[in-house]
Amino acid sequence: MALFFAVISHLGWAVGDVFGVTATRKMGSVSMTVWRGTAGFFLASIFLLPFFWKDFFRLTPEMLLMIAGLTVLTLIADFAFFEGIKVGNPTVVGVISASFVAISVIISVVFLGEHITLEKAGVVSMIIFGVILCLFDKNSFTCSWKRGEFMALAAMVGWGVYYAYIKIPVRSVGWFVPSYLFLLTLPVIGLFLRSRNHFLQSPFPKRIFPIFFISVLLTMIAEWGYNIAIETSDVSFVAPIAGSYPALFVLLSSLIFKEKMHMLQWIGVGTTLAGIVILGTL
Repeated sequence: MALFFAVISHLGWAVGDVFGVTATRKMGSVSMTVWRGTAGFFLASIFLLPFFWKDFFRLTPEMLLMIAGLTVLTLIADFAFFEGIKVGNPTVVGVISASFVAISVIISVVFLGEHITLEKAGVVSMIIFGVILCLFDKNSFTCSWKRGEFMALAAMVGWGVYYAYIKIPVRSVGWFVPSYLFLLTLPVIGLFLRSRNHFLQSPFPKRIFPIFFISVLLTMIAEWGYNIAIETSDVSFVAPIAGSYPALFVLLSSLIFKEKMHMLQWIGVGTTLAGIVILGTL
């Protein structure tokens, strides 16, 4: 059963992000960030809140403050990711952003007192090297800081910090409360932007809504599937299967969007993907 839900999570994240690229390019990064989070909030309220509302009584002021800070950080990272895939090469942006796992490992060792094996240290270095190759210009052989790549790096760092420190409130109040409070901020932000006369592209036109809804639905299924899987099996078994989704995302996005990449970028993508998959299995 755990294997089934882990595979569901893998497929949901990979395919959901492909639809997310299409929806973002039609709606814009701000609108996609707000509307996808808002839709996720309502889905979580309907299907999960009735079962987990008692976890909110475990909140302390310190945990609430920490969750608020991490929520702001991941909001910035989410916006950076959507902006990156809107203006840049989705394959390159997706791989760089997904390399946040390397940042999380570094932070956990330096600041959270965790230990790392020599093999993991080597794989982290491999991921960082692959990201650097993705940034290289094929003509000048210098790092190219275009807007898409810069936003991908911002998402990589933001998610890296978030997924390193989120374990503190999760161990205190459970996995649902931090994720639900994050989703709660999106409709609030949407209402604030509307009050300031900021235009948000609606996801409801027929040419957008099916793509948007599939992106939201698959992403939520992936997150719920992952949580169900780790409830019935070890994280060391589930995470490598579900967390290696960037490999499938890169394959699908390169076939669908047909974005051109030069040889150094292909080498960088391959190196980074290999590192992400290997790190999940160590």
